[in-house]
Amino acid sequence: MAYRFSGLGQPALMAVLSGLAVMPAASSSQYLKEGEAHALAVGHLLGEPYGATHTEVAQNITSSALVIAGSTPCASVTAPVWSFQIDVPATRHGEQPIRGTLDVDAATGDLVCATLPFL
Repeated sequence: MAYRFSGLGQPALMAVLSGLAVMPAASSSQYLKEGEAHALAVGHLLGEPYGATHTEVAQNITSSALVIAGSTPCASVTAPVWSFQIDVPATRHGEQPIRGTLDVDAATGDLVCATLPFL
């Protein structure tokens, strides 16, 4: 699985951790930047139970990764995706928390797959 994590603060970090390739930022220029993909993911989730505002929804996105190859908890990757981990606390939604993954196309931001209810 190839992942690109942003915000690491090192210009061309290459590493292999537990079989995951962390890609340098320069190799992903054809893909949406993390902030762009994050904003589109928020748009896909906007509304109950994920949040009524962009700020509420954004607080429920706990991690993100650019996945070039391999798989995410949602599906096998056939084209690069930004994969977001979503965690809605029980206090926000009801008795049970909501946890799952939202994958968006890394080039367009279109919804590819979600392991979340109500989508």
